[in-house]
Amino acid sequence: MPNIDYTLKITDLIMILAVFIGPIVAVRLTDKINETKKAYERKLAIFKSLMTTRANTLAVVHVEALNTIDVEFNNNNTKEKAVIEAWKLYLAHLNSFDEKDTSWGSRRNDYFIDLLYTMGISIGVTFEKSYLKSTSYIPKAYYDQENEQIELRQKLISLLSGYSDLNISIKKQKVN
Repeated sequence: MPNIDYTLKITDLIMILAVFIGPIVAVRLTDKINETKKAYERKLAIFKSLMTTRANTLAVVHVEALNTIDVEFNNNNTKEKAVIEAWKLYLAHLNSFDEKDTSWGSRRNDYFIDLLYTMGISIGVTFEKSYLKSTSYIPKAYYDQENEQIELRQKLISLLSGYSDLNISIKKQKVN
């Protein structure tokens, strides 16, 4: 009868552990890599939304992107913490609007450019601040349309609130 050695060697034990633990570790690493990639893509989407709407800060997409900054950017990461700080400064300024302050709009733009610049650095998409300030575009027709809508709403509210009158004139039409 042959003599069979049933003792486990360290190499056998390592092989058994590798067979069972290896796939688990691989799946966990893949999940971690995928989550990191998805988190980056969400941050990039916020950045892109803010970049594409930087000339139209009243756009719903713009406001939604601003309001997701503190959800997607992490205070534990140094670069992302800088984004959160820039967002807090910008938000504080937005919430301090004063019609009498003639430089409010200029400072708002500076805070916003600082936010974009910091966000770009944190996700590896860098632009110079001068580029961010000078390269947005909004057609004049969009600007005019927005101003007309504001004026129309203000006049309608004034009329419906009883602060202004509706002047009506009736003209006779000539019949041929």
